[in-house]
Amino acid sequence: LTHRTVFFKHDLRFNENLATFVGEEAARRYLAAHYGAEAPELAEYEAILRDQLRFREVVGELRTALERAFEAPERSDRLAARERLFAAVSAQLAATPFETERYRGWAGAEWSIPLLMHLDLYVGANDVLADALARCDGDLPRFIEWAGSLSSSKDGVSQLRDGDPPPPSPER
Repeated sequence: LTHRTVFFKHDLRFNENLATFVGEEAARRYLAAHYGAEAPELAEYEAILRDQLRFREVVGELRTALERAFEAPERSDRLAARERLFAAVSAQLAATPFETERYRGWAGAEWSIPLLMHLDLYVGANDVLADALARCDGDLPRFIEWAGSLSSSKDGVSQLRDGDPPPPSPER
């Protein structure tokens, strides 16, 4: 549904990160409204989101380390660093105290650059989006309206990170 409301033809990363973020936030709000703030359904979903954050932090550290490693001039050094870092992230994920089963299997994943690109495409900007929503005082419609008002010729994630949200609408 988010893609029907906000979609920038030339900014796939923004589109997918935004849709994933809005979907997760809307699901959390739905569960709270439908089952109540103390409901086990909401508690389980929030545990999944906390695990997801732990997972994203580990993967973000891997991405940063790979970017540094790929600055090495020798291809053999870059490849060796990549394999060392992929093994390290598997060990780190195996040692991460996940609350749910959902992310435990990632320790055995076959890590690759395309996998990292895929993860970044859908969740790499979650921290920027969460901050932007907070700057909208948690008002999800206002946040989505702001995202839709951005220039489609510029990087949407950067615009949310560096910009200011519109003032609250008097109707809300």
